[in-house]
Amino acid sequence: MRERRQKRATGRLQAGSSSQGQAAGIPSLQKANGQATASQQAPFAGIFVRPSMTIAVAAFLLCSASLVLWYGEQLIAFPISFYNNLAFSTNAALPNATTSHDAPQDAAHPEVKQKRGPPREEQTYRLKVVKRYPHDEKAYTQGLVYLGNNTLYESTGLHGQSSLRKVDLHTGHVLDVYWNARNDFGEGVAYYKGFLWQLVWRKRIVYQYDARTLQLISTRSMPKEFDFDDGWGLASSSDGRTDFFAPGQLPSNEEALFVTDGGTKLYRVQFRDGAFKLAKAVTIHTDDVGQLEMANELEVIRKDEIWANIYSKDCIARVNPYNGKIFGWILADHLRREERLGPRAEVFNGIAYDRNGSRIFVTGKLWNQLFEVRLVPERTMTVHQVMEACVPANNLFHG
Repeated sequence: MRERRQKRATGRLQAGSSSQGQAAGIPSLQKANGQATASQQAPFAGIFVRPSMTIAVAAFLLCSASLVLWYGEQLIAFPISFYNNLAFSTNAALPNATTSHDAPQDAAHPEVKQKRGPPREEQTYRLKVVKRYPHDEKAYTQGLVYLGNNTLYESTGLHGQSSLRKVDLHTGHVLDVYWNARNDFGEGVAYYKGFLWQLVWRKRIVYQYDARTLQLISTRSMPKEFDFDDGWGLASSSDGRTDFFAPGQLPSNEEALFVTDGGTKLYRVQFRDGAFKLAKAVTIHTDDVGQLEMANELEVIRKDEIWANIYSKDCIARVNPYNGKIFGWILADHLRREERLGPRAEVFNGIAYDRNGSRIFVTGKLWNQLFEVRLVPERTMTVHQVMEACVPANNLFHG
């Protein structure tokens, strides 16, 4: 019975195969002389019999390979991109690990987006010129502020020549100017409470200006607690903004205004109830040489860092405003040696900082150039030699 069933099944299979192959027009190949059966050679036979099918199959395989390659690349790139974005977000959220007072404090000015400030890993640096700009060689520079749009605000001194001016950075052209009275000797300038303020030498007063028009608004007195009436440097934590405060916009409660008076003190003052009041006074000093005399033009770089020109010295002291300690020095003596600054060029004075662009600008009294600079470590002088070169032996005005 089993043999009969197997034979019948085999016969049906052979009969069906033969009839299907003939119906399709495909020749039925017989096993002869050791050759393969039709079921073994049919794929190859189809390829040679129908060239159009060959082309279609090749195109399908080519498209499939392309899709695999493209999607495969995306599948590889996606986890890498995801990981990088995750790592970037994680790093951005990490707090600064250092606890030193030298750590950058970018949150010092929440109203201003700023990049990381000048380096301070080393104790001494030197200014390296990045760009040179023309500067009015008749300007006896006493104060300098950058307030966006490649625009500087400059206070100039000397009796009969003092002014507050708006200056185009690139050309050095004076765009607007307010001339002080002939008996005024202009000093530092700062942007504070949405106004420009200009100190006047030896009068213990400060002028308040409309920042957009340079029109004089009022005259205020500085606190009586100052050691001297001189009024030298002036700087605000709002200096270096990209633009003025908008109408109705108020600066943060942390906005600070700092003043020097030609002595050894750095004063922090606040304008309250229509008057300037002393908030804090610290002595500018170093552990090695003691007090620093004649800190002049000022610039707030960070919440815990102020730069101060030193009268008669081609140096900048980096001062911590909380305790008055000098934690670094910047040399600029090569500028007067190597640059052609004009026949009447006097002392190095004038610092402005562009917070958003991390650009530093410096100039001097009666210099015909203003420089964009960056800091490079000083390797030719020891810290002790730098201090000997930068610290005045005595006060030329209050000896």
